[in-house]
Amino acid sequence: MSVTNGLFTSRTVIQLIESVTYHSVSERTIRRRLQQSGLSVIRPLLGLPLTHNHRRLRHRWCDERRMRAPEWN
Repeated sequence: MSVTNGLFTSRTVIQLIESVTYHSVSERTIRRRLQQSGLSVIRPLLGLPLTHNHRRLRHRWCDERRMRAPEWN
């Protein structure tokens, strides 16, 4: 099932297994078994990538503060 549909998460697989077998399975076990079968685990993106303008502004902000002396009170 997870081979044909790459959109399954390990949590979805756990829910499917538990609904059929009535046994609990850990998320780590599912990931390990998928890896042993030659399937890679893809973790979801945790944040949105920055736009070109955001990167430019962030670099400018960092450059302005790079040569500053530390401010201690």
